[in-house]
Parts: sequence; C-alpha cells; structure tokens
Amino acid sequence: MTPSPCVGICRLDAGGRVCTGCGRSLEEIAAWSGMTEAERLAVWTRLAEASRAEGGSVCAQCGKRFACGSGGPEGTCWCAAYPSIAVPADLVGCLCPGCLAAYSPAKAGM
Repeated sequence: MTPSPCVGICRLDAGGRVCTGCGRSLEEIAAWSGMTEAERLAVWTRLAEASRAEGGSVCAQCGKRFACGSGGPEGTCWCAAYPSIAVPADLVGCLCPGCLAAYSPAKAGM
C-alpha cells in the first residue's frame, strides 16, 4: 500500500487550502484513506511535479525543504554521490542531505 505523504508538519497555507508540510490539498488529505492505489500514486506524482516546479523537494522524513537536482556527478542530483543504501520500505520520496546522511555514515561528512 502506498504510504501517506504526511510528514507530521501539518499547517495550512495562508489560503487555508493546502498543507505546507506535505503539499496536499484539504480534499486530498480527507480522501486519502479511501483512495485507490492509482489515486494515491497520482497524488504523489503531482506532489513531485510541483516540488520540481518550485525548484526543490520536501524531505520525506523530516519535512524540511531542500534543493534537489544538479550538483552531483556529471550533473546528476547531489544524492547520486551516495552509495546505494537501505532506507525504510515505507519511505517514499527524497531525503534531505541530513536525513540521507543518517542512513549512510560514510557520507555523513559531506
């Protein structure tokens, strides 16, 4: 089952329509438990596209906004410099440098 995008930082934007922690609308939050897998994946896809359009990502673990994209080897994302690591199976999305470093002690000094 696709996990919720909730990062536990639940606050509404100035318009009272979107959670500033996970980026979901009130309608998406309310409907989440009854959504099909396809609907949940569509929400995740929309959140990822919106994050890229804003020029950043929200950490799937701590909710911190961070720069995502180039800066790594050969113009890839900075996280490509990390070796393949094991993260919790229920974690969906990108991790900020601090949270990713916690899973990769050898890279903690980056």
